[in-house]
Amino acid sequence: MNASSPRKPCPNCTRKHLAQAVVLLQEAKQGYPNHLWLAVGHMAEAEAEIEGMFQDVACAIRAARKVAEAGGEVPDLMAIVEDITRRVSEGCGCDLASHVAAIEERVSERLARRIVRHANRNRGLRVPRA
Repeated sequence: MNASSPRKPCPNCTRKHLAQAVVLLQEAKQGYPNHLWLAVGHMAEAEAEIEGMFQDVACAIRAARKVAEAGGEVPDLMAIVEDITRRVSEGCGCDLASHVAAIEERVSERLARRIVRHANRNRGLRVPRA
């Protein structure tokens, strides 16, 4: 966690956002100019997701994002994805298992609330959303 993001750094989320940015940047080149701004948004999310873990990677993503915002040719984002993958596989100290467990816990809590709401609706009761 850091001052700009209350979340723990997540290399998987970073790679996901960068992969989406790659696709959107390609679509922007193929005639969908507004997709550039969707890509820029994903790049900003990727930067925020990795900031507390690999500051140099966050800076590289930010630099690429600024190039995209200015309409320039964006550096190869897949190289950044590959760098993150290499660092994670070499044991960077991140705890992906606890991240996965936290996601599963949140999903389980949400699913349990949905089941209760559904059951209560069938009985004519209203349960406020959490």
